[in-house]
Amino acid sequence: MEGSQGCLSWLPRAIASLLVVVFILTAPIALLARAASQVVFSPQVMAKMVGNRLLETDVARRALAEALMREMLAQAPDGSGETMGALLLGVERSDMERITEIVLPPEWGKEQVVGNLQAVYAWIDDDRAFPQIKLDLEPVRSRILGTGAEDLVEVLVDAWPSCTPEQVARMGLAAVQGGSIETCEPPEPIRTGLAGVLADGVRLMANGMPDAVDLGPQVVSGGEEAQIGPFKERVRMVRFLTLWGWLFPAGLLGLIVALVVRSIAGLFRWWGIPLTASGLAALAMVAPSSGLARAFGRTLTSQLQGAPLLAELVGNLGSGLIQSIATRAAVGALFLTAAGAGLLIVGRISTRRAHKARPAESAGGRQQIVGISEEAVSPGPSDERPTGVFG
Repeated sequence: MEGSQGCLSWLPRAIASLLVVVFILTAPIALLARAASQVVFSPQVMAKMVGNRLLETDVARRALAEALMREMLAQAPDGSGETMGALLLGVERSDMERITEIVLPPEWGKEQVVGNLQAVYAWIDDDRAFPQIKLDLEPVRSRILGTGAEDLVEVLVDAWPSCTPEQVARMGLAAVQGGSIETCEPPEPIRTGLAGVLADGVRLMANGMPDAVDLGPQVVSGGEEAQIGPFKERVRMVRFLTLWGWLFPAGLLGLIVALVVRSIAGLFRWWGIPLTASGLAALAMVAPSSGLARAFGRTLTSQLQGAPLLAELVGNLGSGLIQSIATRAAVGALFLTAAGAGLLIVGRISTRRAHKARPAESAGGRQQIVGISEEAVSPGPSDERPTGVFG
């Protein structure tokens, strides 16, 4: 009987110790998953990150300007797009940056990103086959039809080398008989006339641009429409598990309390140790985030050697995601570590006070027992009347 009682008293502590180990292993993972969910599945956070990492850099703005120029060239009538495309070939990076400033309104990129990100996150929670992603080209067209056409042509012509006499002669002949434009800067007054012709061509292309470009059908091809529903369900499941997965290790702490905790000091000890250990483990996991971000960028650069602009864009965004997730996870890890260390310190202080109070209580009890014993053995006043010679 005594052996069975000893086994029963040992079993809860063994189970609780196993639960502590499971908590230390799962809590850092749940913490990282929640941090990732708060970043990846938040349109506000992602819009801010994309704005900081991409749109405020020359790389993204240059990519947007090039994409818009291709759209203009594709919509240009009468083959003028091919002519302007030839003129844009060989434009230096510094000149392309100036063209970007001319073509794109200052806040246009951020507005498109914020609106389209919100459309994508809304699409995840609805039943539509395509997200309502579009680029509003009206501000860009208005900017070009204003003074943007002349400014763009000035950048192009200024970047060309000066014309030789032979090129000037061919340019005059082409103006009369028709033909290709010489990519050189002629003297005045031919330069002014050439700039005016090119500006008219740019306006013609801008007028051919649509008001908006619907990108939703381009994101999902026709053969994949049947897979959209299951895909969105998986995304929603991943979002739920990563956002609320921390409830599993939190439930383990509740089981530990039910199994072995019988005092406040025990609660501090059984919670302080796993919280501190899991917090330190999470800090160790997020410590190499900077190196991981650099390795991610190098891997992309090597894998996308034929598309350096895309590699730089994706690398910047990936590095931003890694650093943002690591920052949130580090804050949570520091909170766990501080909470666990605080519980251990408070528990240690309360245990010491309890140990100091016990000897005093024991000494007072011994004195009380001794006093009772002496009182019991000492003779007291007698009520018997003396007899014999004393009577």
